[in-house]
Amino acid sequence: MKNALTKLVVLSLSTLTAVSFLGCGLTDPEDSDVVSKMTITPVDTMTAGVRSVITVELEADPEIDSVAVLLTNSAGETIDSDKIEVSGIDALNGQKKGTLELNVTPQQGTVCNGNYALEIAVYAGTVEQQKETAFTVVDGKDCTGTPLIEDSVQAGANGNGTFGSSIDLDEPIAYLMNDAKDNAQDVDLVYAYSNVNAVEKIGSPYWGDQSGYSFADGWSHYNHTKFYKLSDVSYHDITTEEALTELWDETKATEQSYECDKGDVFIAKTNLEAIVLILIKEQTDGETGTIMMKVAK
Repeated sequence: MKNALTKLVVLSLSTLTAVSFLGCGLTDPEDSDVVSKMTITPVDTMTAGVRSVITVELEADPEIDSVAVLLTNSAGETIDSDKIEVSGIDALNGQKKGTLELNVTPQQGTVCNGNYALEIAVYAGTVEQQKETAFTVVDGKDCTGTPLIEDSVQAGANGNGTFGSSIDLDEPIAYLMNDAKDNAQDVDLVYAYSNVNAVEKIGSPYWGDQSGYSFADGWSHYNHTKFYKLSDVSYHDITTEEALTELWDETKATEQSYECDKGDVFIAKTNLEAIVLILIKEQTDGETGTIMMKVAK
């Protein structure tokens, strides 16, 4: 009788253990998520202004959720779509296998000659698979020299309480009113909406004070920043410090303010004597509007 009870207890424990394992996700279908095939057919050389097709053979289980790409140059810097455009990444979303055709177009007039890497990431269920392919761009711009360092800054017009109107191009940063007063010596430009002509303007701090904008009240110093609008130069054509220095002509910096719109390009000399190239990338109108500026120096 004792042996029989012992066997019964052992059997019961075995049964409970089995049930416990079943509840621990050992047969969870997510554990089998896999990208079983990812084969890239590369393109070694691409010509600026000409579309090339990189094919990627994919097979995944479950179906492909999405594909993402990241482009970098030989210095490891991320490349925007205005220099190299990639399309077709969504063609296999929702499918388990197929051939993905990535249309890659180095943009004429903006892309530099040189070596680039395209990282492709595939997402399927819980799995992420990445692979990289490299290519060389020819017939683009000759960007030899010291590359410009590019940044961006968002500024608000005089009625915007979120983004400041006082722009330090060396940082770059747009100061709100109180911070601007504390950093007046570093403010190179100001952005404001002019009620007189119902236009958006960019100007020197001196102009901002003389125009009566409250965000510039009580500063200890107002820079008379030298800058001017470039009407015949593309922002993307200037890629090196040498080219930017050659472009600067202080005799053209005769105005203290200019109307500005999306797409306008300016060149300025900061209080620290740096030459800066500016692109008005985005703009929303009005007293509470904003601008997004690309800044290269």
